[in-house]
Amino acid sequence: MAGRCVFLMENISADAMKELNSIYFVNLGTGIDIKIKDLSQILKNIMGFDGNIKYYNLIPYGGKRKILGIHVIRNLGFQANNNLVENLFKIY
Repeated sequence: MAGRCVFLMENISADAMKELNSIYFVNLGTGIDIKIKDLSQILKNIMGFDGNIKYYNLIPYGGKRKILGIHVIRNLGFQANNNLVENLFKIY
């Protein structure tokens, strides 16, 4: 997310941002959806955790799907590295 913020600060003036959105709001997500179960398995592998992960099965489908619309920042020319596993390895 820091890279997205730096991109905006370096490339978009406050006046241009206000024209895009009067409250200066831009979604900075990846535009990619991942299930909690899949994310937990990725983190388990990265950390070398040997235990079992327990899930709350009374609500098997979880909450509603929420993906941020990132069309504004893409239209401004930002291209993100959306390799989740690679990025998680970097920060662990």
